[in-house]
Amino acid sequence: MKSTVLVVFLCLGTLVFSSSMAWAYCSEPRAGYGLSAPQPPGSYEKPDRPDCLSRRGYGSSVLECDDRTLRDYRSRGKRYADKLKAYADEAKEFAEKAERFAKEAADYAACARDELEGR
Repeated sequence: MKSTVLVVFLCLGTLVFSSSMAWAYCSEPRAGYGLSAPQPPGSYEKPDRPDCLSRRGYGSSVLECDDRTLRDYRSRGKRYADKLKAYADEAKEFAEKAERFAKEAADYAACARDELEGR
């Protein structure tokens, strides 16, 4: 019984000691962030104003567009605005990933320096 307890304690001590040694290893920053900047929607995707709206003078109350033309223009404008919002969301996510990568890189550099200096 005593020998079994001694073996268990030796195994646990070895496990604890080896796991604390593993913490001393410096991990390089992960490359899997997929850091490629998002692309904005092309300016060609921005809907052109219909001619019937372009001809309308400042302060004019006369609207020469039919309902279908206005509906189509609003629909294309909404799709373009949705793409712009998606682009802004992707850009924010890109920036957050870049910040995490920069922090990991700085942590790695500090750890490697400390390891080199024997800390």
